[in-house]
Amino acid sequence: MACITPQVGNNGAGFIQTHTKLKRADQRSDYRLLKSILSDSHEATLALSNKTFPVLIGRADMPRLCNILEHVARGLYFHATKQRFIGKCYVLPAFISYAGSRGLELTKKLARLLIEQEQDGWSSFGDNPDVFSFRLGPTDQFGFVPMTITFFRGSKVYVSFRPEGVKLPFNTLSQATPDKPLKIDIKWTVHSKPFQRIATSAVSS
Repeated sequence: MACITPQVGNNGAGFIQTHTKLKRADQRSDYRLLKSILSDSHEATLALSNKTFPVLIGRADMPRLCNILEHVARGLYFHATKQRFIGKCYVLPAFISYAGSRGLELTKKLARLLIEQEQDGWSSFGDNPDVFSFRLGPTDQFGFVPMTITFFRGSKVYVSFRPEGVKLPFNTLSQATPDKPLKIDIKWTVHSKPFQRIATSAVSS
């Protein structure tokens, strides 16, 4: 909650939660809560639409965050299908800026573009999408099942479920080398410019 709620790009519900529930929790921890989830944090000023906003920028505790999000994703899968997922679950928080990894940034942008083109027919869940919602897609040609999780209409998480026994496609980022680069052959029609927003681990101070 402390990592996702105050993200830059969230809606008014996230802003209110940040300045009420999260603020009280941080005060009760003697202001150690945010520092525990953001290392090397520092205050900064973000300029948007000729306005400036104070933010706190730092390095997120990615192993902890992804571990929690994986548990959330598995729980949502069970909620939607009434079946316990057995297999590997890959989680990519799209609200994080992977400045040190060009491959992860490219993967995030490609996932966003593909999901925006495909998710209209996915099963949708969430009675209060201003706070939380998720979508579960059908099994793809490789045997994977996609999911998107959205908090406060701004912080998205991309999830891929690989059932037990399903093998990874031959060409993956981890297998790509300069001699054998990753090749992706995708056909799509873009009817509108993909939505762009700042995706950083920045929180309101």
